[in-house]
Amino acid sequence: MPRSRRGARGQFTGYMPSLLKSVHPELSISSAAVAIADTFVHDMLERLGAEARTAMRYNRHTTLTARDIQVATRLVLQRGELATRAVAEGQRALLAYHKTRVAPVVK
Repeated sequence: MPRSRRGARGQFTGYMPSLLKSVHPELSISSAAVAIADTFVHDMLERLGAEARTAMRYNRHTTLTARDIQVATRLVLQRGELATRAVAEGQRALLAYHKTRVAPVVK
């Protein structure tokens, strides 16, 4: 019988101390703070996923698009610098992805 994947989720705890060191080398973070930040990240991902699904259904799509995620980001993070920065970084990542894709050969 296959195991249920419900409730199973990846953890970002391994990345947080190294991310903090890359931004502020003189600071450290406790394991309790890492656990709280991990919960926060998972909560935000769940909210973004729910909003993106709502946007996808509202537009009568069956495929989640970058536009749906962008709309969800703006709705969840509301107005502010964080939302603006998140949308800009998402657009930059999408542009970089499209630049690296190899165009199909047409015969």
